[in-house]
Amino acid sequence: MELGLTTEEYRSAGYALDNREVETLEEKNKRKEDRKMENKNLSLYSITSLGRGLEDMYLNGEIDGEELKDSQEFLIAELENRSENIIKFYKKMTSLIGEGTGQNKIVGAIDQEIDRLKEYKAFLQKGFKKFTIDGANAMLAVGIQSGQSKGIKTANGILFLSKSSKEIKPNPDEVIAKYKIYRIKEFDITDEDFNQLPDNLRDKFKPLIKEVKIDKELYQADNGNFKKEEKYTMKVK
Repeated sequence: MELGLTTEEYRSAGYALDNREVETLEEKNKRKEDRKMENKNLSLYSITSLGRGLEDMYLNGEIDGEELKDSQEFLIAELENRSENIIKFYKKMTSLIGEGTGQNKIVGAIDQEIDRLKEYKAFLQKGFKKFTIDGANAMLAVGIQSGQSKGIKTANGILFLSKSSKEIKPNPDEVIAKYKIYRIKEFDITDEDFNQLPDNLRDKFKPLIKEVKIDKELYQADNGNFKKEEKYTMKVK
């Protein structure tokens, strides 16, 4: 059987390889170059989209194995060309916002500045509180009464004493039992234990339920380990 058919003979017979019309080597190379021109200056999102689409194109017969490999190598080269800038940007961002946890945690410059400002704010608040207390004591000592109308008026404003009151609650340890109310801290309780509570307690507890969690140890003992989902994250050293 003669297999040495020309491209035109393939086309005239309506025959296609991989569901795609047979091309000459020149046409195939031109299509590769056209695709490369289209793919220049790709964003990371575009590289991701094209990379994921190549396998589908191959399976659908839009490209052959050689073109799949060539296209993947081109995208790898695009990524490699951007790698230096990607690493620079990655390091710049992690230096600002930080990265990691535990012993591998990198505290970013923004968090460092936030911590510094928090400490500075606490320092100022402490000093300002003492300043206002000293001022109030001085005004009381010279007989100035509370209220704006009785304050000292200046071009910059009124210096006056403000009066407020605060309840002084008795020590719970020093009162009889009938005055005590016990506030329960958040805790976990099984469904079995919950349903064994008296009705009046269950009704009080229901509004306090924030979420229903799985008893991991018991569940895995009966059903096996939890399923795991793999996740990949870009890192730079």
